Amino acid sequence: PHMKVYDNIAFPLKIRKEKDIHQQVIETAGMLGLSSLLQKYPKELSGGEKQRVALARALVRKPQVFLMDEPLSNLDAPLRLSARGELKRLQRKSNITTIYVTHDQTEALTLGDRIVIMDKGNLQQIGTPEEIYLRPGNVFVAGFIGTPPMNMIHIEPCGDRSFFSGETRFEFPTPLPVKTNCIFGIRPEKLTIAPANTPSAIPGIIEYIEYLGHESISHVKIAPNITWYIKSTAEQIRAGDLVGLKFSCDDIHWFDPVSRARIES
Repeated sequence: PHMKVYDNIAFPLKIRKEKDIHQQVIETAGMLGLSSLLQKYPKELSGGEKQRVALARALVRKPQVFLMDEPLSNLDAPLRLSARGELKRLQRKSNITTIYVTHDQTEALTLGDRIVIMDKGNLQQIGTPEEIYLRPGNVFVAGFIGTPPMNMIHIEPCGDRSFFSGETRFEFPTPLPVKTNCIFGIRPEKLTIAPANTPSAIPGIIEYIEYLGHESISHVKIAPNITWYIKSTAEQIRAGDLVGLKFSCDDIHWFDPVSRARIES
């Protein structure tokens, strides 16, 4: 706390030549947006700035392995986006193995080459970002990865092309690939909004719409206690509209209701 930002970053390098120390401090500070803060003391910094200084102290050493525990959690959104990109660039350039702990799924998906997902200390799945997102190994992973989360309902088949969820009966567009009770899941971006009377579409009513500029997220009630998310580009729809939800059977995920593990269809 008694040293300026420059000296804090340089501290792990004290045994090196002064010229090398200065160059590495300047490069690291520039990468993390600390160049204008090098002559300030920690008490003059915000929480996010202090976190960046701590990150700079780790990066400046250029070690064989990085262990980072939520290093970006206190940064504001624009700076977090920038720092995330810089960390990715740094890791690619240095080729240093990095173990990165985060509760932010976006950081995990964008930064990781391989992701380890834990829940209460228990290993849930290991895989590439693509494997984790496209083939979640169980209900926890399916609901944790993705924004909005995967739509999931418990179903009870009651015919070749129909099933119950609770007391509501739904029609399936093709013969059901499962014959016993299971959990049905589908990503919000894999649903398409269609007219309410579209054959084989799941009927629903739009509760409200989150407009995000380049896309929107519609909250559609398909049963008294079931609301699904639909992510799409701008649609000519409004809250209160009756709609149908269409999907491809290839985009469905099936899970065992007891073990909650993925079922390979």
